[in-house]
Amino acid sequence: ALWVLPLNLQAGDWQTGANLNVSEVYTDNVCLEAQNTSAESITTLTPSVAIKGEGRRVSLDMDAALELNSLKSDGSICRESERGERDSSNPRLRADAGLELLKNFLFVDLSSRVQQNTVDPFRSGGDSSLNRSDNINTTYDYQASPYLTAKLGDWARLNLRYSFNGQKNSRDSVDDSDRQTLTASLKDSSGRFSWSLDANQQQVDYNQQSNENIDDKLASANLTLGYQVDRLWQLNASSGQDFNDYTSVDDEIDGQRWRAGLRWTPNLRTELNLGFGNRFFGNTPELTFTHHRRRSEISVNYAHTLVYTRDLRIDEVLLPVLDSSGTPLQSQLGEPVFIAFNQTLALFNPFGFWVKLLIISS
Repeated sequence: ALWVLPLNLQAGDWQTGANLNVSEVYTDNVCLEAQNTSAESITTLTPSVAIKGEGRRVSLDMDAALELNSLKSDGSICRESERGERDSSNPRLRADAGLELLKNFLFVDLSSRVQQNTVDPFRSGGDSSLNRSDNINTTYDYQASPYLTAKLGDWARLNLRYSFNGQKNSRDSVDDSDRQTLTASLKDSSGRFSWSLDANQQQVDYNQQSNENIDDKLASANLTLGYQVDRLWQLNASSGQDFNDYTSVDDEIDGQRWRAGLRWTPNLRTELNLGFGNRFFGNTPELTFTHHRRRSEISVNYAHTLVYTRDLRIDEVLLPVLDSSGTPLQSQLGEPVFIAFNQTLALFNPFGFWVKLLIISS
């Protein structure tokens, strides 16, 4: 059952949609074991809803689904008994909302994610949650971020933002955590010469079962200068400092940072950014290319940077998805579907190096 209903409300234009999907899945290796495989038929019932709209001072974009399946905990099915434990329900949520509290000055962004990911990327986890592997984790992530923006005369714009992000996980082997982030920027890009002064501070507190007080603190300050050579080319360079405090096997955890780069915009639809720099963990080459067409977009990104594994649990990748008949799948509102297939390390190692190559076409 599929329906899409645009609502012309006094506060703005809204779209709502709902879907109910019933399926029967047969697998010849429900335990994902190399030997002594077990077959099983699985019934799923998945209701889903979608809401998208924007009013004068509020916006909302939400997709939510709840997969109910016939898998029940049964340790006698799998050779490794712990693999018989399974969740009979798998919630999924992607929600983003924005509020304008004071016109053109004070705003609040709200977001939430609920989705499944693998606990250990080096073990079998399947390409869906419909198996009896104990390598599936459900992450519940939420964030509130008030911010303000103000123009200081004719020479600069000030931006201040505070963010609180909480993350809970269904598996005990994956630590829950909270993060607080404070960012500030002062910039001017109105002329051929542009500049930006940026500062960032964040702290992540981990809720470990050992009751040890473990947290990570990262802070940085950075000055960026840019020069628009002509309509096609822009040169930019930055220099700053990292101030970090976290547990690491490496001696260098902070220090000076720098970057130099250029931007090429041959037309309004195409943009290429190239850069090279250095931070305390090594060289930081980067490449970003985007090209917009009438009904598609190609995007390629490469970066050597520092990320938290907690962020990889909810990182979304837009993939072209086809059903069994080769028909492209769409959301309830007829838009491309966001599919997340992520890897989460069970070891306590909050950082990792992230290289992403992404091509999007819709």
